[in-house]
Amino acid sequence: MALAFLTCLVSIFFGIKIFNANENYLITELNEVDKLYYSDVADVPALSYYAAMITLPFLLGMLIFEIVIFKKAAMKKVKNIAVSLMIALLIILVVDVLTLSNSVFFDFSQWGFVWICLGLLVLAGNGISFVMRTGEKV
Repeated sequence: MALAFLTCLVSIFFGIKIFNANENYLITELNEVDKLYYSDVADVPALSYYAAMITLPFLLGMLIFEIVIFKKAAMKKVKNIAVSLMIALLIILVVDVLTLSNSVFFDFSQWGFVWICLGLLVLAGNGISFVMRTGEKV
């Protein structure tokens, strides 16, 4: 759950930076008067690449933990939750690898919602799985 939470936080951080860069590039003079400094629009592909690079170890760690949960769980419901979360993590990993390979086309401002939404799904799924496992006999 902690890795999913960190992934969501990193995704939200980079999503806000990239959103501000895309939205505020036309009013840079007004932003300088107000002392508001945003990333440049030309930095969006680099920021997308950094977001994908930073979240990659978290995603791999979550995938490994889901495989361990799948193998160790005795309850069929917990195994089903683990399988569905592995599918969600594989979707995020595919988008992550595609962003690493082409950060211009797979802009985080468009594809970052995959990280955030599916990351929240993994967070909630692991919470439900944890609650279900507390009643499981060891």
